[in-house]
Amino acid sequence: MINIQSINIIKRISIYSLILLFAYLSIFFYFSAMDATSAVKTPAPEGIDFSVYYTAGNMALNGQAADLYNYDLFHYELEKVLKREIPQLLGWIYPPSYLSMIVLFAIIPYYISLDLWILLTLSLAIYSSYLLLPKYKQIGLLVCGFPGVLMNLRWGQNAFLNTALLGFGLYFFDRKPILAGLMFGLLTYKPQMAFFPLLLILITKNWKVLIWSGIFALANIIISAIIFGITIWYNFLDTFLSSMNSQLYIMWEEISAVQPTIYSFLRILGVEDLIIQIILGIIAIIVTIVSAWVWRKTDRLALKGTVMVLGILLTMPYYMQYDLMILSIPLILLFYDFMEHGYRPYEIAILMSLWFMPLVNWPLVILTKIQICPFILFAVLAMAVIRTKKAFVGKTSTLLQRETVSN
Repeated sequence: MINIQSINIIKRISIYSLILLFAYLSIFFYFSAMDATSAVKTPAPEGIDFSVYYTAGNMALNGQAADLYNYDLFHYELEKVLKREIPQLLGWIYPPSYLSMIVLFAIIPYYISLDLWILLTLSLAIYSSYLLLPKYKQIGLLVCGFPGVLMNLRWGQNAFLNTALLGFGLYFFDRKPILAGLMFGLLTYKPQMAFFPLLLILITKNWKVLIWSGIFALANIIISAIIFGITIWYNFLDTFLSSMNSQLYIMWEEISAVQPTIYSFLRILGVEDLIIQIILGIIAIIVTIVSAWVWRKTDRLALKGTVMVLGILLTMPYYMQYDLMILSIPLILLFYDFMEHGYRPYEIAILMSLWFMPLVNWPLVILTKIQICPFILFAVLAMAVIRTKKAFVGKTSTLLQRETVSN
């Protein structure tokens, strides 16, 4: 389906994306440098969430790993790292398996470590997107201009890492199950992000990838227990439910605008929590069934990867604005699928809404109290299902024609 006009469109989009990336990084490095050199420290500096990772690594290196889940002590150590008072309580809520992945970042000075974290994880995310595309590699540069990049830069979060692990996992899925298992196994450092992919792998009976995922996830747990002690795991499990409850319920009022979930949409409408939980459960079942159907009916990685990533966000009750970075995967995969198999005007409109959504979602919530993210995610999922159905019908029709001719 590709033609000269389409190639020119891809080239222009890739150039615009690189320009946007330059702008995003310029903003980030400017404010980061200003914070590093200024005598007046703001309470929410650029990339502030990275300070949580850095503080955890610093405490672990100083033999304080067992105190990571003491929120008051952790917050005190974090304020020492940032050299200022932080009004909101920032605690370490990740499993110890994540600590073994980021502890070495605490060896070098904070601001250098922050810049290294951003550049390394962003590079991995871009490279994984490059690998996912069999042709038209320039489409992968769409990741660079995606507004999700700007959101993750603002908070210094781990969404680039999540995008990279998902991208590499999908790329290696049919090629090298061991490496795919490594990626999904490492993703379990953020359990809510790994749950749906592993469930989908289980339902579709991709046993090799599932087994290797379990092996690597267990290995990471064992390694962290050996390095930091088994007590840290007891402390994590002891505080896990209370920390999740705090994030989902207690702190919701403060973060509702940047929590673009179905839960947030329903709670803004005033729906009772019990009803919300029932609705979320029903939606999770439907999305899981639909995604499994897509995986069984098509071999097109673009469609399979799209529903896997969408399924994560549509079945997860809690995530933040920066987590939308993983939507860069369906963005590039569907754009590639358009170039290969054609598209309709409404599909381009849906894809454009997906690109813009991380940029406009939270201002709309503030202004209108309407959470548009779930609607766009459902629209993209429906589009992927329709394209899968057409591909399946077309493949079945071709097979029937061949059988007729042979007879």
